Amino acid sequence: NNPSNQNVYYIILDAMLSVEAAQQMAIIDDANVVKKIEKLGLRYIDKSLSTYDKTFLTLTSIFYAAYHYREGDERYPNELIFFPFIMDEKDLNVPLISYLNQVSSTLYWIGNYMLPCFESLHYNCIYTSKIIEKISSLMTFFKTTPFRGIFRKIGAHSSQDAIGRFLTIIQRKGLPKKPFFAFIHQLAPHPPFSFTKTCGFAKVEKKGGKGIEGGYSDSYYCALQKIKEFMKTINKLDPDAIVVIQADHAWTFDDKINFTQGGKIFNAVKAPNSCFDKYGEPKTNVNSIRFVLNCAYGFDMPYRKDIHYRGFHFDELPQKGTVVEESVY
Repeated sequence: NNPSNQNVYYIILDAMLSVEAAQQMAIIDDANVVKKIEKLGLRYIDKSLSTYDKTFLTLTSIFYAAYHYREGDERYPNELIFFPFIMDEKDLNVPLISYLNQVSSTLYWIGNYMLPCFESLHYNCIYTSKIIEKISSLMTFFKTTPFRGIFRKIGAHSSQDAIGRFLTIIQRKGLPKKPFFAFIHQLAPHPPFSFTKTCGFAKVEKKGGKGIEGGYSDSYYCALQKIKEFMKTINKLDPDAIVVIQADHAWTFDDKINFTQGGKIFNAVKAPNSCFDKYGEPKTNVNSIRFVLNCAYGFDMPYRKDIHYRGFHFDELPQKGTVVEESVY
């Protein structure tokens, strides 16, 4: 209904805790973070929660615009049935691609070395160095070897910075001429902690995570800096665009003590006030993508119940391959 064909920028800040949780856990000490974010044109949505606590589950829920896996479902056999592997098919059957095709909008995917973009005729990959991209795609197999440290020094940190790579491209080549949906997966503040607070390259990868002195804290501040850089550029080049900046899951330092913090995600949206008035504030990943499809393209997709599911890895017996609903707030 009445599609606006606005460009959409959907940014994932991997493992980015909500501002409230980050302040409570002494990861950041800036009391004015939300005010600074909202000065950039974003609306910060507090008490947001991730649909799942695992990247591959949450990103699948975004591309399906639905809770694709629920408590009580049959165990999933492995991660190969989820994102990004669902994108590596000749006959792509992913709902988000179908929705974008209906409104003649093109998907641009900017990945990272953990989840690199797959070449496809159905969407476009964006990266500045094909050599680094190809090597980075092997990092899953070499992450426990000395090769990881070597790769950090030759370019892995730049592959983590999907926002920076995207900004470099559009500042050099300009925006695509036709309507598009940019999916940008920033591997930060998720480990490896390769950045300083001001987004310089940390020569020594910090192992610490918790608190002001930990590597996670530096990466969190860098992520805030990247938000600022991105919004200043997009507000100038594409002022009418819709922007979602949110985490796929949050971060925990002790599952037994702080597990519920793992569902409390950063979530900020730039969109016309009329869309917020009509659809309300989206507080989960699933409802955020539904908000975007409604606001930008004229779909009429109702929100789903706000639910956070905890997934279990394959070494977590006896619950491996299942999810359970967890209360976050």
